[in-house]
Amino acid sequence: MLRAILTAALLAGAVVLAPEDPGVQASICQRHHSSDVCRVW
Repeated sequence: MLRAILTAALLAGAVVLAPEDPGVQASICQRHHSSDVCRVW
């Protein structure tokens, strides 16, 4: 029972903290690296 609650809490935290827009992660990458490095597609 405790394991299920902990799993649900971790999943909810990941959903709340993870950015939905990939552009957010791209801007973080481009802040520290060149645009060639950040291009993944």
